[in-house]
Amino acid sequence: MGKTVFPKLTFLMIFVAITLTVQSQFIRPPPRPPTPQCRSQFALVNHACATIPYTPIAPPLSPPAPPLSPDTISPSSPGNDTQIQEHRLRHRHRTHITPAQETCCRWLKAVDPECVCGLLLRLPTFLARPAHSYTVAVGDACVFIYPCASRLRAD
Repeated sequence: MGKTVFPKLTFLMIFVAITLTVQSQFIRPPPRPPTPQCRSQFALVNHACATIPYTPIAPPLSPPAPPLSPDTISPSSPGNDTQIQEHRLRHRHRTHITPAQETCCRWLKAVDPECVCGLLLRLPTFLARPAHSYTVAVGDACVFIYPCASRLRAD
């Protein structure tokens, strides 16, 4: 009787181990939500914005100086009134938006923020911040801000 129990017990243990292994292999992960067509969006934006010349600008180091008050301008100096009027007219004049900038802005507006954040996930880890956003400016024509969730996990 002891001789028949050992093979049955061994067979039962092997069967249970195989069954658990097979069952765990066939568990499907939950389906991922559909992702936008990022490559095609980037290709369209790249094509639309390729004709715009790149002009790097430095970020402002300090806040701009307050505007001059009428008290600081000496009335005795000749030509002050004309200089002030020319300065004001220059600031009222709007910049002309080219058709290339308009097209680029239109396609940038269509880009899904998830695509931008997914692309920038490849940046080094030290560039990830808890709350961050990426800003794309096309001259004075448009500015787009793409908010991204944090890559850092709180353990």
